[in-house]
Amino acid sequence: MNFWNNELKDEILNLQYENLTKNTEREIKNIINFCDLDWEDRCSSFYKNKNPIKTLSVNQANKPIYQSSVNSFTYYENELSTLFSRLK
Repeated sequence: MNFWNNELKDEILNLQYENLTKNTEREIKNIINFCDLDWEDRCSSFYKNKNPIKTLSVNQANKPIYQSSVNSFTYYENELSTLFSRLK
């Protein structure tokens, strides 16, 4: 992300999934604000939207943001240790 942040400067909003799961409404408000959109209360209940979703993420988009994926990489940490060491 360092490359893209340098290339695109303030055009990328960086956020941490953990923060999104802990402070969902605040983080969604930050996203809406970054995109220069107006806040609507239904932004925080996006999963209640009845419009059809035609992407592979349909199962996730129809649910509230959840915390069960936080730190899920730890299940594969040993197998990915070589990759992780190269990313540092």
